[in-house]
Amino acid sequence: MIPIILFFTIVFVSSVYGSNVYGEIPRIRGGGEPSTVVLVFDEPQEDVDWPFRINPAYPRQTEPIEMLMQLTDGVLVRDPQNRVPVIVKADIIRAIIDASPQRQALPTATAAPTPAPTATP
Repeated sequence: MIPIILFFTIVFVSSVYGSNVYGEIPRIRGGGEPSTVVLVFDEPQEDVDWPFRINPAYPRQTEPIEMLMQLTDGVLVRDPQNRVPVIVKADIIRAIIDASPQRQALPTATAAPTPAPTATP
């Protein structure tokens, strides 16, 4: 009886973790939260009908998109607005740029200078 209860407890805890927690953990910590990236292509992509936006100023780059998963032959990405996932093959990608907002460094505290002591007469 104990092995059955233990088995179902493990299954329940795993499903709750997988559906509610894993997707919120940043990828850098081993979680499943999507990374914000910019794809850089080998060729301009103006005439290709991708479900994500291409940067009009640099037609070889995408606007920031979410990378869901790296695959052996490409990446699975989606546009944050329409959320349609698409596989982009690695043979047309030149680079992947991390576009996540940089964390601001905490300001360092600076001590106010103290006046030099004066001699008393």
